[in-house]
Amino acid sequence: MTFEEEFPFLWQVGEPAGIRIARCCSLALLPGPMGAKLRHDFYREFIACGYEQDLSGVKTSCAVFARAVLHWSGRRALHKGKPGQGIFNGWLEGLDMHDASWCDPATEPLVPGAVIYRDYNRQTTTMGHVQILVREQEAGLWLTAEGGGGLTPEEASHMNVLDVKATNGTVCRLSAKPKNVLAKDSLGRIVIGFWTPERLGLLDT
Repeated sequence: MTFEEEFPFLWQVGEPAGIRIARCCSLALLPGPMGAKLRHDFYREFIACGYEQDLSGVKTSCAVFARAVLHWSGRRALHKGKPGQGIFNGWLEGLDMHDASWCDPATEPLVPGAVIYRDYNRQTTTMGHVQILVREQEAGLWLTAEGGGGLTPEEASHMNVLDVKATNGTVCRLSAKPKNVLAKDSLGRIVIGFWTPERLGLLDT
């Protein structure tokens, strides 16, 4: 199956930017999680954003995944990915806390397609994390799409040791259950803010 056959993602006339981004996440991850040795061919093509390069070995790839989702949703990646670059003005190509799309969750509501940035505090660290909101299941509880994760024990049990090592840190998946994204995550990181989809400047055609 070709990449185009596995990912028949078409923009829809009049579709809100956030719904398009959320739909992109859902379609890419509907067959299951992906990573370096999980759905490898599709993962490689998806995160390459149309460029001839293999980024599937990049670890802690949350921003690599977010960049790809935005690319396929209409915020085109302008440069090849550079392993080792950071989130701000790196993988997210110009998005930072000063961008017009940046929002404070204390004053603006979360919406589908929002790209959340988490960290330990507002002084950004190398442990920052991005996640994309897919759907609010009930008040305050969201399904998310995230990259840079690890294998479950069940997934790892079907791989050899080298493949497990290569894949951990690259896994992109939909959350198994809705969660309060405004709460601290398992590593103690808080939501610093988010980029709202309607101000990301997605292309229409």
